[in-house]
Amino acid sequence: GPDISYVAVALELTDPEGVDHGPGSYAYPSDPVFVAGSYDLTGFCVGESGDDLVFTFDLAAPVLNPWDSPNGLSIQTFDVYVDTDPGTENGARRFLPGRNASWESGSGWDRALTVEGWYPALYVANPDGTTTETEPIFTVLVFPDQGRVAARIPRELFGEGSPSEWSYAVAVMSQEGFPSPGVRRVRDVEPNPAQWRIGGGDGSINGTRILDLAAGELGLQETMLSDYDPITTGSVDDLTDDDFAQVAPVQSR
Repeated sequence: GPDISYVAVALELTDPEGVDHGPGSYAYPSDPVFVAGSYDLTGFCVGESGDDLVFTFDLAAPVLNPWDSPNGLSIQTFDVYVDTDPGTENGARRFLPGRNASWESGSGWDRALTVEGWYPALYVANPDGTTTETEPIFTVLVFPDQGRVAARIPRELFGEGSPSEWSYAVAVMSQEGFPSPGVRRVRDVEPNPAQWRIGGGDGSINGTRILDLAAGELGLQETMLSDYDPITTGSVDDLTDDDFAQVAPVQSR
């Protein structure tokens, strides 16, 4: 089968350990399937291998597959938002449905890869800022004992430019097969943790469902993910990009 050897690295990041708590207050659901460290992103890498891009996510715990997904991971969802033309205002700012976060103003993402056990996908930002979900054939690889998940996807799906010049935002969520309406397959956050619910939320409709971000610098993730005014009434559909946590991208330069 395909592997991830011979990857020419375009960007490699380490992320602080022990910050798998979203804006600072989040706690894992109480079911034992949610092993400590399972959402703790410790590293992210993107590189080129032949005609493919390879995205690699490293976690602080082994990657288990308690619900037997075909791709070898059950409880995590990883998003990578890619700005392929940094410095322009093209693209979308809002993260995928239910993440409740936005790319900071002034630029946006052109491609968003979501990696999970059952329904990985690639989203494309259209010129008008709307987005389209596509489901190209790509490979998800899990190295359970290493705590590593990798996605290998055709380079051509990302358009022009070099991955070493792009900007990225990387987020870890809890995969959810029975999500709330309008949420793409990630788990809700409530004020108190429950068997299948993340705890530590503020009861708002615009609080994030992200547990860890590739922020690099200690303290930055918590600052970004708490950077919104809590809204408790109405519908998320009526909110603007600015009503959510504002995430600054990372880049190799």
